[in-house]
Amino acid sequence: MTVLRMTRPDTDRPRPARGWGRRIGSACATVAFGVSVLAGLSGCGSGHEGAATGPNGRPLPVEQIAAGPTLPAPDPERIEYNPDTRTLSFYELPNSGRWMIHRSGEPLAVPAGPEHRLPDGASVDKSYVYYVRPGGQSSHTVTVRTIQNSRTVYPSGPGH
Repeated sequence: MTVLRMTRPDTDRPRPARGWGRRIGSACATVAFGVSVLAGLSGCGSGHEGAATGPNGRPLPVEQIAAGPTLPAPDPERIEYNPDTRTLSFYELPNSGRWMIHRSGEPLAVPAGPEHRLPDGASVDKSYVYYVRPGGQSSHTVTVRTIQNSRTVYPSGPGH
């Protein structure tokens, strides 16, 4: 049987001084970190019309950026708009979709139920309708005016 030979750690010898290699490595890491921070602050890769900006040059939420391309616009012929009551009636969306209304002068869009009444004074030309799906995907927008114009009204009754 062979006996294993054990050695003691060499603790009596002084440690070498830290050299330039370690200092240069940490300086390079610091410079690389600084460059990446500056690129992030300057919006590198997300120009005015880039993938990270939405309408009016506002940044998009992270969920929406990660969700990929936008969904098709809603079908304006399937949405009803009553100009007398200023009420929108929406069709049912698949995949847990949700209707959203973005009015002019409002900073954020508001969720809408199966019916939504526009407040008095809201412009049909500057009120936008779209839908969102779980995960942040959103569709292109249509204006309420487009919805109103897509509904063809046929005259009925005597004399027509």
